[in-house]
Parts: sequence; structure tokens; C-alpha cells
Amino acid sequence: MRRFASIGCLSLAVLTAFAGWVSDGARAPSRGPAWRVGGFLAGDGYVRWTVDGVRAVNAAASVRSPLVAWFTCDDDAAGRVILDSTANAQHGLMLDADTDARTVEGVVGGALWFACGNFDGEHTSVTGAAAMAAFSSDAWTFSFWAKKDGAEHLTLADWRNAAGTGVGYFYWNKDSITLNGYVPGSAGIGEACPLSGSGNMWNHFCFVRSGASWFVYINGALLQEYSANSTPAVALLDFGNSDSWLYDGKTYKDDVRVYDVALSAAEVAALYASYPEPPVPPPVVVTFDPAGGTFPEGTATSKEVTVGDYYGDLPTPENGGYSFSGWYTDSWEYVDNWTTVTRTESHTLYAMWW
Repeated sequence: MRRFASIGCLSLAVLTAFAGWVSDGARAPSRGPAWRVGGFLAGDGYVRWTVDGVRAVNAAASVRSPLVAWFTCDDDAAGRVILDSTANAQHGLMLDADTDARTVEGVVGGALWFACGNFDGEHTSVTGAAAMAAFSSDAWTFSFWAKKDGAEHLTLADWRNAAGTGVGYFYWNKDSITLNGYVPGSAGIGEACPLSGSGNMWNHFCFVRSGASWFVYINGALLQEYSANSTPAVALLDFGNSDSWLYDGKTYKDDVRVYDVALSAAEVAALYASYPEPPVPPPVVVTFDPAGGTFPEGTATSKEVTVGDYYGDLPTPENGGYSFSGWYTDSWEYVDNWTTVTRTESHTLYAMWW
């Protein structure tokens, strides 16, 4: 991503009032590349937004500084690196693929997807001194947006010391509603999470270490407070995905931030509220064709689903002496409750019998 891109005339009036603008990519593909979401890094370490160059949405003044690492995740394809937008320049290496090939629409302009399992584990390694010093202290905040594609275990973050030993990690459990792991210097959790769309929609995560306590926030709301232990020295942060061959799937990351202060609950809520609304695609109608079978009385023969979310509960038809073997698309792709909706148009699923 070009940090200081040319800005259309609609933005110039706003630009004259503020310094330090950065361009954050196309907001919605349907609007074309001329429509932009932009922001400037203010003195408190957060971004003030404009949408389409004209409408300003201000972050709460209580969101404090400083940011010691900020990865917008729509970055340098040629260098295969994820750029740090702070003055600390703690760039992260994107493994296995050009970032351009991994760019998708995110909450803040572009985002990146990371593959694991049979796709090969892909993650970004960050070793910048300022961020590692923050994680090695007892006051820091780690904030990011994420969503997943698939029902497998997917890694959110992995902290390691200089010897390469893990000192912290977080992942979504296979059931898609449990957050497991621990932050550096702290005991672990296995906590049910109020995730949007079972995790297949954009969700905001914020981990905060504050003295003898640490906190997990989901979408601006406190999930739980925990006791913290002694603080280890952190030398590396990986964010992206698991490199385990056991799991197949993808995670998506956007706007990854490290603060060297512990944000309060009010500040985390203000941080979350300051973002533009996450893109939510319109519903898609799925019709069920029993292919010679029948449905029990009262069974719905169609339903609305959301692109990026799961199909959810599917009906079970009947067909005399035949056994129902599942639902398939017109291109013979098997679909069950945990299949992610990828088609953007209405479509039909067909029953298979044997």
C-alpha cells in the first residue's frame, strides 16, 4: 500500500486542517477505486476517519498514545512484507505469497488472508524492538480485526521468547465459539466468545495487560478479566495462522495494533466504536431441491444465508427406500451446516440419494 497516496479534490479541504494523512484503500468494491476511506494518525495514537473524502468520523479523544506498531494489512506485494505505519517501522514478513495475492476487503480498506493446513501455514513474524518491549512489560494493548473461513482451529497470535519457546498464543477452537490461549506472562483460558456470524464475520479482538491483571475484549465489550503472572521477555510475535498440518482453513486479519499502554474498558469501547462499520454482504436465498424426495410437513424449502457465514441448519428430506447422502451444489460441491457461503447470488442445493 502506498502510505501517502494522491488524494482527490474532495479530500483537500479536510487535508488542509490536519497533517499526517495515510490512505487506507477502497472502502467498497462496488464504488470503484476513487472512493476511499482515509485517516490521519493523531497525537493520541489513533486514526480520525473520513469516508469518501468528505464525512469525518472522529475517534474519542480518550483513546491514548502511543501506538508502537500498526499494520493495516493491505501492504507491499513486491517486498512480501506487511508494513508498520508508525515511525518505528517494525515491518512483518509475509511468508509464502505476495501480499497482493492475499488482499481482500476488510474493515479498514484492504485486509489479508492467511492459510493453514494443506494450504501451508502462513503468518507474519514481527520482531520490532518497540512492540517486543511493550509485550515484555506489564502494560500493553494488542488490538486487531479478524474473521475465519472454515470450522477448524485457527491461530490468532503467537508470542515467543529469544529461544523460540512459546510464551503466549491464542486461537479459535474448532467449534468456532471458543477462544483458547493465554497472553505472555499469564495463565490460559478456554472461554466462550460472543462472535458475530460464528466467527465468519469480522470481529474485533483486544487483549490488554494491566499490572497484575489482563483482559479480553470482543467487539468492544469485556469478555473476562484474569490474573497475570510474571512477565517473560518477548522476542517475536506471529499473527496469521497455524502451521499445523492437522487443520485446513483461513483467517483474515485487518488493522493490527500494539500500544505500550493498557487501555481502559472505556478506551477499548471507544476504539471499537471509532471504526467504520464492518462490511456486511446482503443475504442470499438458498432453495432446497429434494430431487425426487419430499420434506416433512412444515419444513422450509428455502432460507436466507450470509456470504462469509455458515449455511447453518439444513433440512433433511425423505425418499422412500433411499438414503439421503447430503446436499450438493449444481457443480457437485458438498454442502453441510459448517460449509461457508461463498456464492454471492441466490442458488439451489440438490439432495443426493443412494
